[in-house]
Amino acid sequence: MPTGARKFVIICGVAIVVVVPIITAIIRYSASPGTIQKPSQSPVCEKIGETRWKIARLLRDKYLRDSARITEDIHLKPTAGSDPDSITELRIAKLAKDSPMYMAGFRVNDRILNVNNTAVKTLSRAFNLSHEIQLSSRLNVQVEREGKLIDYQFDFE
Repeated sequence: MPTGARKFVIICGVAIVVVVPIITAIIRYSASPGTIQKPSQSPVCEKIGETRWKIARLLRDKYLRDSARITEDIHLKPTAGSDPDSITELRIAKLAKDSPMYMAGFRVNDRILNVNNTAVKTLSRAFNLSHEIQLSSRLNVQVEREGKLIDYQFDFE
C-alpha cells in the first residue's frame, strides 16, 4: 500500500476510534432533545443549551463500547498535509440522521477545527487525543459550517 494511502487509512481509523466515539456519545440512548431520565437510577442525558449537553459517563462509556454502531453513524474525511504526520482538515463525510452527532447538531461537511481547544493537525495529536478524552469530564468541539464557527460542549458527569 502506498505511503499516502496507508496514512489516509490510519488517520480515518484514528478519527473513527478516537474522536468520533466521544463526540457521538451525546444522546445515543435518547429519542429527542431535553432531559431524558431512564427508569430509577439510570443515567441522564440533558440538553442544556443550543450546543451544550450534560451526559452521564455511563452513557458515554456504553456507547464507546459499541464500535459497530459508531462505524455506522459517521465517517470522517481527513485531508493529508505536506508532512507525513500532518493533516490539513478533518470533515464529516457521512452522518446518519438517527445518530447522536446529528441529533446534537453536527452535519455532513462540518469541518472539525478543535477538540478540547486544541487543533487536530497531526496523526500524533489524534493518538494523544484518545488518552485526553478518556480522562476528561468535558469535551469541547469547534466546527466550521459554511464559514460560521460553532462550539459544542459536552459535560460528562
